[in-house]
Order: sequence, then C-alpha cells, then structure tokens
Amino acid sequence: MKTHIFKSRRMLIFSSVMLVLISVAGVTATRRDDNRLHDKVRPQESKPAIDKMPTIISQVRMLEVVSARLEKIAPGQANAVLEIRNNSDSAVIALTLESGDENDFSGIHIHGDLDAEPPSTIIKPHQTATFSFGLSNMIPNTPLRVAGAFYADGTEDGKESTLRTMRSQRAHDRAERERQQGGKPQ
Repeated sequence: MKTHIFKSRRMLIFSSVMLVLISVAGVTATRRDDNRLHDKVRPQESKPAIDKMPTIISQVRMLEVVSARLEKIAPGQANAVLEIRNNSDSAVIALTLESGDENDFSGIHIHGDLDAEPPSTIIKPHQTATFSFGLSNMIPNTPLRVAGAFYADGTEDGKESTLRTMRSQRAHDRAERERQQGGKPQ
C-alpha cells in the first residue's frame, strides 16, 4: 500500500513539473511570435524620412522666401532652413510655418513679445531673417508654407484658418501671462 501511495506522489509531482514546463514553453513561443509580428508591423507604422527639400510656398503676399536649404543635424534628421524677406513697410511680429493640408497639418508659430510697446520684431521692414523647421514635423509629400503673419502696424496676412489659430494662440498667451502675474492686465 505504501509503494502505491509513493508511486502516486511521484507521478503527481512529475505531472506537475511537466505541466509547468509545457506552460512556460507555450508562453515563450507565443511571445516570440508576437514579437516577430510586431517587428513586421513597426516599419510600416513609422513616418517616412524626408530627405529632400519640400516645395516652399508663401501664402503671405509681402513675405518672400529668398532661399531654402536642407540642414542635416543627425543621421535621419534635418531642418528646412528658410531665409524670408519682408517686402512691406511694417515689421513682422509673428509668423507661422506649416506643412500639410486642411485635415492634417503641423506647424510652428514664431513670435516675439506681441504685447510689448512696440511689439518685438522678428523681421524688420525690407530685411531678411532665417528660420528653421524640423523635417520630422513635416507631413510627407506636402509643401512647407509661410502660412500667416502679423505686422507691427496691426495688419495681418495669410491663410484665414492659420490667422484664426494665430489670434487664438495670442489670446491664450495673454491670458496665461495675466494668470501668472496674478490677474494684472499689462
């Protein structure tokens, strides 16, 4: 009788060990397959590298892109460097560079202190200034646009949806500055 119980315990322990080993092997195989699938999907999900200068468009009548070049900053990373001339008699105090279309776009808003008297100038009248736009922020196969500008004399020019965004950002910045100063208007 004792040998029968002893054999049953051995069999139970052996079965338990085998069950654990089979479970571990199954989980490992499943993870390996998941990793292979993930590796196959990953390259398709990544954004294609932009390695040539996109088309440049100015949607602001008095701002002219006089030069554009690609500046490599690291392997697979580059900036579009634009030299922009202000052909107006008023200083530019803010501008927006955008890539994309109405549904999917990315951009940078460049400005000094818009509420200073006089506002900070980013491009003086009839002069040029240089700006960079990271190509990692570009929407592939779309032009890079000078999309909107505010001038020191209070005028603005560019794509209307961009100008609305610029006005909204300016109002947000003012409210944030007032909040940080304890509600004191400037």
